[in-house]
Amino acid sequence: PLLLTQDGLALASFRGCFDRHQLRLLLPPALLGMVVAALVGHWLSDDGLRLLIGGICLEFVLLRWLRRPAAHTAAPGPPAPGSGDGLGRLWGALAGFTSMLVHAGGPPVMVHLMGQQLEPRRLAGTQAWLFACLNFSKLLPFISSGQLDLAALRIALLFLPLTPLGIVLGQRF
Repeated sequence: PLLLTQDGLALASFRGCFDRHQLRLLLPPALLGMVVAALVGHWLSDDGLRLLIGGICLEFVLLRWLRRPAAHTAAPGPPAPGSGDGLGRLWGALAGFTSMLVHAGGPPVMVHLMGQQLEPRRLAGTQAWLFACLNFSKLLPFISSGQLDLAALRIALLFLPLTPLGIVLGQRF
């Protein structure tokens, strides 16, 4: 409930400010990744999940390091339309997978989006819209699995007033 509240506030903040092409590219494979995670998630141990997330984060760092332009070359221009779409779908699927299992879909998405050279507000808005869609699509599976029950809702209601404060502080700092 707190994530959904944060998503709602983020969507209001980034209304109309997102990259439509990137959402169309990332969302379907991310939803598929969530389905795969739901099917195989019970086979992974906690340590297996930690290794998976750590590996994705290390891949992100490695790719950013390898893509960094040399100091003596000009910064690259924006990517050609459609370039990297296949890899974008892969990173979208991984984002859905990790988002479903441990709410950590950000690193895989950033591997793709950072290479797209979106304006910062458009980048943040694209992420906000993507993760709002993913988080709202998790609601029914979480309720049906018993992970979201009355006790969890009571705790969420207790902390709900702090949610807007967190959003404002995050945007300012």
